[in-house]
Amino acid sequence: MTVALSRNFVKRRYVRKLIFGARSISRQDLIRISGLSGRTVDKYTGELKAQRLIQFSSGPPEGRQGRPGVVYTSNSENIYFAGISLIEWKLCFAVIDINSYLIYSRVVEMPDDPDGKELIRLGFTELEQIRRTFPEKAMSSLCFSLNTYCQPAKRAAVFYDFFRETRKRYGLQMEFHESSAILLHRLYAALACSGSLAYFIPGDEIRLHVVTDGEIREDLAGYVRKFRHSVLDKNSKFVCPHNRRGCVEALLTYRAVLLRYYDLIESGFSRNVRNSLREENRFNVLNFLKKNGKNYARANTLSDLIILAETGDPMAAKVLEENGKYIALAATQLKRELHLDRIVLSLQGSFLTNSFLKHYAGLNGETASIFNYNGWSVSDAIFAAPEMMRRRLLDLHLVT
Repeated sequence: MTVALSRNFVKRRYVRKLIFGARSISRQDLIRISGLSGRTVDKYTGELKAQRLIQFSSGPPEGRQGRPGVVYTSNSENIYFAGISLIEWKLCFAVIDINSYLIYSRVVEMPDDPDGKELIRLGFTELEQIRRTFPEKAMSSLCFSLNTYCQPAKRAAVFYDFFRETRKRYGLQMEFHESSAILLHRLYAALACSGSLAYFIPGDEIRLHVVTDGEIREDLAGYVRKFRHSVLDKNSKFVCPHNRRGCVEALLTYRAVLLRYYDLIESGFSRNVRNSLREENRFNVLNFLKKNGKNYARANTLSDLIILAETGDPMAAKVLEENGKYIALAATQLKRELHLDRIVLSLQGSFLTNSFLKHYAGLNGETASIFNYNGWSVSDAIFAAPEMMRRRLLDLHLVT
């Protein structure tokens, strides 16, 4: 599926292209070359001026009645796009120009400030420093990017407060997104995708981002809440915090996968020993095993579990094989319900990846719609925020 570009969009882009290409052009010449009416030219050039992409100046009189002439001059070299990303405890600032050159960057460690006032003060100090660094240029737009992985709720809330205060102070075009959504948006553009591309993240929690026709979808919060409790295995004994048995959240979060691994280990214990291990102590079960003469390798993260499987741990391999099946079931449901063209995953390790691909192919008859990508980096996330705003202003996010 491709975007059906409106005639107005094509005209608007053509007007901008003519002005940028000529660097300076009179209203009369723009009307003559474009073939558009004076009213249409006035409308689109007014929009470009509001976006600070062009400037107006006086020109030769127009027509027999001597209407004051107007000359349009490209101002694109005098604007820039900024991004502020919260990556763990660091505030990362990046600024690019109209041609996507990085012209400013800085990383500031977030203070240990319970009420967030110090963070907001530091953030505004840095924004003012950016403005002083480019006194002849104007900030066109600003994007806030939040990396939610292992991000405390309080820190994320303070960052959002900073976003709201910034919007009040500067009145710029601003957006706030999770970094994984912005990365998906950038990948969509880099791959010249069309239709709908989703990024399914069964991680510390279940997250989903979708870009459709070049736009990040903001209408899926309700769907994701429902999807988290979709049943993947009605016979599973595992339940989510909301007491839903065998659902996506009960089986696919990092914690859920590790609990299934520990459950396999505990299955070899006597009933009395199993009863003595309460749910909240399952992550300490390996210490118990060691005391009882069974020296299992420690698995505190999913990455640990993947390493154990790759180095011959049969229980870890069994859990990852099962996990691949569950992810395939979840991805198939997403593809069907959201009419997705492609799905991005970040699966690691051969056991998990091969299991997923085998089960997904069995369910869908293909794997071409899957893009398994683990190449994200911190710099990608930081740069993607201002780049998204640049592409949005220039309509580069739309498929032509």
